[in-house]
Amino acid sequence: MNVRTEVIAKIFQAWLKRYSPPNVMKNDADVMKDERDSLLRVILKFAPSQDYDAWVHRALDALEYQMKTRAWPTKSELGAVCANLRKEVGVEAASDNWALNPVKVSANRMNEGKPVGDDYLYGKRCVEMMATGEVDRETLRKYRSAYYFNLKHVLGDEAEAHRIEAEMIAKHEAAEHAHSQATGGKRMVAPTYSPKRFGSAA
Repeated sequence: MNVRTEVIAKIFQAWLKRYSPPNVMKNDADVMKDERDSLLRVILKFAPSQDYDAWVHRALDALEYQMKTRAWPTKSELGAVCANLRKEVGVEAASDNWALNPVKVSANRMNEGKPVGDDYLYGKRCVEMMATGEVDRETLRKYRSAYYFNLKHVLGDEAEAHRIEAEMIAKHEAAEHAHSQATGGKRMVAPTYSPKRFGSAA
């Protein structure tokens, strides 16, 4: 499970606890799980690859205005809300149709202070972007700090945020190593990072 899926799942599961499953499945845990997973897949299909946490909260808020009972929404109800919101905010689903040079697009967005996907903060795409020299280390450092505090706020659990951050760092180190091997030993070193040095949770 990647970070995007994990964060969206936590947001959705916390929201779903406020509502009751349909009576026909209340006594069947397996069926309830299948239904939860089916609903989650709807959100994952439509949610953007960046700013997905805010988008999911907005989608669920819009859904609440249409719900007439305290029962779980149907797949079609949730899908309709998500599809309408996607059109409204002008984003595509997780398989975004990026420009021909997505690395350059994301570098420009970071230099303009705009949001980017977490794969441009850690991992292969981040290493590729930093290798171009179009984003400086201080900019990446600030984006990582903001990402960490946003993750902690969304999850409501500092230990969980640290766990995910550690996974992202490990992913990035593996990408750096692969890049080093592919370029004959020229390793692209990302900035040393300590989230508590930058910004605040507020």
